[in-house]
Amino acid sequence: MSQSKKGKESGDLRLGDALVGLPCLQRQRANLAAGMRQEKSSAVRCPVCGLEVPELLHRSQGADDPVVVEQVQERFPGWQPEEGLCRPCLERFGSPAAR
Repeated sequence: MSQSKKGKESGDLRLGDALVGLPCLQRQRANLAAGMRQEKSSAVRCPVCGLEVPELLHRSQGADDPVVVEQVQERFPGWQPEEGLCRPCLERFGSPAAR
């Protein structure tokens, strides 16, 4: 067996950086990156504090508590419970210290 043939045996095949240039892997990497951007953009902005949060809490989750509504509207007169608010705001305005 000659030296050049031995260098081409399957056991000597190395994967890695050479594969990154393949169009199928570039597409896959682009699709993964796009999915990560979409997940990040799924955050919503709290109408009270302005922070981006994964979700807003609404009526069924305590945002219509009269104490919370009164406390929030005292500081943010245009806010309505239908808009919702983030969990930290609900905790902040629903706590006895906020009263």
